Amino acid sequence: MIRRKLALAAGLLAILAARPGLADTPAPAKVSLSIAEAENLALKQSPDLAVSEKSVAAAEANLGSTKASRWPSLSATASVLYWNEPIEVEFAIPGMMPPPGTEPSTITVRGQITTQAQVTATLPITSQWIINESINADAAALDAARATHTTSRLDVALGAAQGATTLLLARAATDIAKARVAEVEAQIARAKVLADGGVLGRVDVMRLEAALATARQQLIRAQAQAAGIQDRLAFVLGLSPGTAIAVKDTLADPPPPPSLSPDQAAHAAIAQRPEVDASRAQAVRADSGADA
Repeated sequence: MIRRKLALAAGLLAILAARPGLADTPAPAKVSLSIAEAENLALKQSPDLAVSEKSVAAAEANLGSTKASRWPSLSATASVLYWNEPIEVEFAIPGMMPPPGTEPSTITVRGQITTQAQVTATLPITSQWIINESINADAAALDAARATHTTSRLDVALGAAQGATTLLLARAATDIAKARVAEVEAQIARAKVLADGGVLGRVDVMRLEAALATARQQLIRAQAQAAGIQDRLAFVLGLSPGTAIAVKDTLADPPPPPSLSPDQAAHAAIAQRPEVDASRAQAVRADSGADA
């Protein structure tokens, strides 16, 4: 029986060795970074910022196209005709014969090959005002796109910082849950010894076993929550799915007090937040579009 099990195990190992997809599965990548490093990495690799940058480039191209419409438009046409023969006209004085030994003079009116080319420049005058208003609208749209891109950068940096901090908290909660499981397991081992000695009853041991089941459930929940936070943080940072992220705790203990009061923060946000600039630019764009 033992030999049969050993042979079966050897066969399974041979199968795994023959299939690289199973035996040689690469280990997940590991990244260790601080909260500030997470912010910088997100600003470099975030897919949301890549989309936002393309929006700014599209707005720039649209403005350039609208500006180009102010210049004259040129059109050119050309044609080549091949006739079966040229048209020639003899040049002679009526009533007079050419001198002996000379041939009458001829003039070619149309050659056998004729060409024609035409270049036309057109500059509409009445539409220049509309084009100028359209340029103002597209310029405002570009300003709005740039402000929105700045907003996206701030949101990505904030998401990276929040994700890294939340992952730290989730890992701490997981460690606490593990310690709780180990503590209850030690209590159960001691309680069983005491129950065998008649000091504790079976009910006390069962109560501890129920507490152990609850602790293990909390541990599983904490591990699942930490795994979900890690996957979301990997997406924000532009990392491949399944990347193991270790966040280094560089936070001050205790944390410093806020540098701004709530009122100061509100005034600073109104004066400096790019969302306000984007809204103003959208208003200018709407006015110019209505005028056009």
